[in-house]
Amino acid sequence: MAEVAAHMTDHVPPHLPLRQWVLSLPKRLRPFLQHKPEVATVVLAICLRAIRAALRSTSPGAPAAARIGAVSFPQRFGSSLNTHFHFHVLALDGVFSEDPASGAVRFHQASELAPAHWHEVERAVQRRVLRAFSTRGLLESDAGGAWRDIAPPSRSSSP
Repeated sequence: MAEVAAHMTDHVPPHLPLRQWVLSLPKRLRPFLQHKPEVATVVLAICLRAIRAALRSTSPGAPAAARIGAVSFPQRFGSSLNTHFHFHVLALDGVFSEDPASGAVRFHQASELAPAHWHEVERAVQRRVLRAFSTRGLLESDAGGAWRDIAPPSRSSSP
């Protein structure tokens, strides 16, 4: 594991701002990731799309087709070796675009990324993952409560 970390640090990402995103699902959804690789693939794709949208919208000057640079690491166990399928995503803190005329690649840093955007990513992933699980028949129609305890509080001006 230390060799992979050293290789990643020395040779993979360019010397640009980097952020780690961790996606962990509620306990009742984790077995689907553990035993159905196609579900884990869908969940990771949902997460990456939400991160890409947040980075694009917070990177001044980035075009709509800008792309992210990211590496994901699925982990199947927690720190006490308990079964806990989750993802670690290392994503550059911005997006890349290509100049159509010259082909030059430009990095647009996500200089406007703020905690409110992290919550938007969280809500988008939550909504899309629950929809994906329901569409595949993996959740009952009233199972939206799977994430109820960890959902961010709604933003309202009254108590």
